[in-house]
Amino acid sequence: MSKHSPRWVVSFSGGICSYFAAKLTVERHGAANVVLLFADTNYEDEDLYRFLNESSAKLGVPITRIADGRNPWEIFFDERFMGNSRVDLCSRILKRELLDKWCDEHCHRPTTRLVVGLSSSEKSRYIRWRARMRARGWKVEAPAMITGWGKDEMLRQLRLDGIAP
Repeated sequence: MSKHSPRWVVSFSGGICSYFAAKLTVERHGAANVVLLFADTNYEDEDLYRFLNESSAKLGVPITRIADGRNPWEIFFDERFMGNSRVDLCSRILKRELLDKWCDEHCHRPTTRLVVGLSSSEKSRYIRWRARMRARGWKVEAPAMITGWGKDEMLRQLRLDGIAP
């Protein structure tokens, strides 16, 4: 893929919704046109990596792994910040900023679509993400939302694909 070719970049977190966003994107546009972009926090459960590997193999798309190199505890120390659930410091630094930087460096805005895995029950999250990304000039999609499936149906479909949740 050249920098200027149309493509879809799926923010591939290892969650069920990101799997279905990736699956639907691959089915519609072909594996050769899709990037599975995983921002690794270096603090994930080993089973997440198993799921990512099995999903990647099933979809026929390698995972593009990016990482800051630090884990959340190192971020708290470096930023002199007490971690809590009210401020998303780690998500911002270890995920969003890395994903944004990679897309800025490797993608062409007029032809690249950014894809996020959110379900139909996460419409408010999608609206915020879409506004943030559109303000930066990106075209975006959330194909898992369109199915209308909840997570239970996605888990059923995942098992039919031969992948354990």
